[in-house]
Amino acid sequence: MSPAGNHPQSRSEQVRQRRAQNSQQKLNRVVYQAHSPAVTPTVLVRGGRIGTPVIHRAKTKTRRKYSVAVGSNGAEMILPALPIIRPGWRLLSGFLVILMGSMLYFVYTTPQLKVPAPRIIGIKRLNASDVQAVLNLTNMPIFMVNPDQATVKLAKSFPELTDISVKVLLPADVVVSVIERQPAIAWTYKSQTDWIDKEGFVFPKRGAAGSMLNVESDQAPPLMKSNDSLASSNTTAVSFLFFNIGSSPALATASTSKQLDPAILSALTSLSKQIPKKTTLAYTNQYGFGWKDPHGWQVFIGSSLDNLNAKLLVYKGIVDQLTKEGVQPSMISVEHIDAPYYRLEQ
Repeated sequence: MSPAGNHPQSRSEQVRQRRAQNSQQKLNRVVYQAHSPAVTPTVLVRGGRIGTPVIHRAKTKTRRKYSVAVGSNGAEMILPALPIIRPGWRLLSGFLVILMGSMLYFVYTTPQLKVPAPRIIGIKRLNASDVQAVLNLTNMPIFMVNPDQATVKLAKSFPELTDISVKVLLPADVVVSVIERQPAIAWTYKSQTDWIDKEGFVFPKRGAAGSMLNVESDQAPPLMKSNDSLASSNTTAVSFLFFNIGSSPALATASTSKQLDPAILSALTSLSKQIPKKTTLAYTNQYGFGWKDPHGWQVFIGSSLDNLNAKLLVYKGIVDQLTKEGVQPSMISVEHIDAPYYRLEQ
């Protein structure tokens, strides 16, 4: 019997209370596990050693926050956060490519960096326009001008030029300084005339020149042998100057010049002093040197000027004899003093 005032619990009520307590304990355990931090499982490595747990963390970019004061009461306004940019090598290389491309476009298209007509100094017979046409530098970007190539062009196109100097000045100026060879001999063959200076250099007839020794021939001027020509070839100086600051000049040898055979040049010079002035000299492979007599016939003394005075005396005697006889020859040869002869037919 239970004490008075207390009602005994039935067995079924006791069972219900135990079940309710068990359910509440399970619920509390679930709630506790849900709020407790997750335990990272241990990673094991072969060999019995315990490895370091591998924790994968999400990568986040730090953002800079900016706040601006509003009014004088200490209130602030927070601006939107901006990510911190850390440029890599790819971004840097791309920027350099764009920068270099922009610079190239600038130098190619800027009018201030394009060459006007080059200035030509030292020419008298040649036209500046002809020299500029050969150079072909007008409106070219200044950094593309090659002084060596310009010198070679001038030496090939104008053999009468020597001491060629090409200067490139910034921002856009090209100055060409040359010296023209002075012709001393006019060599005419097959309706063509070449000029020859005192050193024997042969070049085309261009422009006008003063009085000179005239030579009529059946062939082009006999040239110096190639080995000798290389030894005495024309040397031209090329200087490449930036910002008008002098640099060491580079020497370039122009081997395109043609030079008369020195023996023939010496013979023509000597013979011109023995005959009347303004007399036209002659030269052929068959008869050698000679001249055209003012009376209309040709005179030849051979390829050698040895015994020139004796040959001239023999020639004078033949002319006196033909004049007495009233004979008009077409050619007189005194190449061989012991066997001179003349011809009547043309």
